[in-house]
Amino acid sequence: MKNTDDTSLTLSTRPFKSAAGFSLIELLVTLSIIALLFGIMMPTLKGVRGSAEKLMCANNMRSIYYGFNGYANDQSRQFMPTSIPYDTKQFQNTMAITAKESSADHEEWDGLGLLLKYGYLDNCKCLYCPSHHGDHSFETYQADLENISTHPVSTDRQLFCNYQYAGGCDTKTGKRILFNDIANNVLLTDGMRSAKDFNHAKGSNSLSSGGEIRWFNNEKFLAPKLNARITGEIPNESFPKIWASIQKEIDR
Repeated sequence: MKNTDDTSLTLSTRPFKSAAGFSLIELLVTLSIIALLFGIMMPTLKGVRGSAEKLMCANNMRSIYYGFNGYANDQSRQFMPTSIPYDTKQFQNTMAITAKESSADHEEWDGLGLLLKYGYLDNCKCLYCPSHHGDHSFETYQADLENISTHPVSTDRQLFCNYQYAGGCDTKTGKRILFNDIANNVLLTDGMRSAKDFNHAKGSNSLSSGGEIRWFNNEKFLAPKLNARITGEIPNESFPKIWASIQKEIDR
């Protein structure tokens, strides 16, 4: 009978090789490199996000411009929505989309809010800039805005958007203008009611009566007030001067 070789059944005396892996030092080095790369990329990512929000803000103004156009068409291309705060020289409150008549005891749709009331805006969110981080976000007023068809407004509190409306008036003379007026008047700017209402870190969008949306550096108009650390509303008397400065910038 042939003997079989049973060496394969015997236990090997060779040591097992340890499994391959990272040492603690290698892991720490890898994490440090990732953190460094992330730190380098963060300003770029932040800049990309800021540019996207700036573009979305401009698109909001474009939608509002189309709303002005529809409103003016139904008015035989006459005047744009009135603004009680603008007419009464309460310029800070021209961010409001509701206001009270002197004889009223409740808020009514006003200014840009009239575009909502009469259905000239497809989406009420276009009145709210994605860059806004103050007290007047879309979520703050969402419950009220969902009842746009309700008249009078379903709440006694004043509602605000993120854009400053020039009341459909010439920013130089204060007189009402026609929508198709050849003068390139400022119709709308980013919010300027207080330091917290500025939508963007540096600069603002503006909409002119010709439909042009222009980015302007607001620091030369507002920097002295911001440097003074104003936390409340910008003085009411400053708004005509600010709008005149923006108008001059657009006219260049």
